[in-house]
Amino acid sequence: AVTQGIARVSDVALARLWIVRPGDVCGSCTMRTDCRDRSRCLHLVASAGCPRASREDWEGIQGRWKRLPIGNGKVGRVGATGTAVLLHDMSERSSWIVDPGWAAREEIRSFAAQPVIAGETVLGVLGVFRRSRTDATLFTALRRVTIAKSNKPANNKARPLNAEVGSASPNRNASLIDVANSI
Repeated sequence: AVTQGIARVSDVALARLWIVRPGDVCGSCTMRTDCRDRSRCLHLVASAGCPRASREDWEGIQGRWKRLPIGNGKVGRVGATGTAVLLHDMSERSSWIVDPGWAAREEIRSFAAQPVIAGETVLGVLGVFRRSRTDATLFTALRRVTIAKSNKPANNKARPLNAEVGSASPNRNASLIDVANSI
């Protein structure tokens, strides 16, 4: 999956992909009190990372963050507005992270979220936590990863993100630019 390829990039701690889908677990969702519109939400569909401080499985999609309300929090705002977020140096802004203890243990320094868009429609959000600063070049490369290719001549439907990005950059020190260029 695209998140596995991004997780191999140097200093990436965690990469996650949420897709907009109908609300389905509203009654048991841990975010239900923050959810204004229960007809749809962001569903975690892919996750990959390299935990340093724990033995957590960051590839699972069933944890606390499996659903996010559209419009709430950093990722939810990106899903609602289609506007990317870059917090390029989290060392002094840990209040932006919901779980500052986790961020400190994992040495998270930056966060970037890019909308996955086809035409004018937000299909989802790609979020990346890094252990180093995310500069404009890497942020732009992330944007390239999220651009949904449009198959306009055939049916005007968006093609899915390339599922084989990981195979294009097996080197843990590859740059995000290499991942973006492989799509």
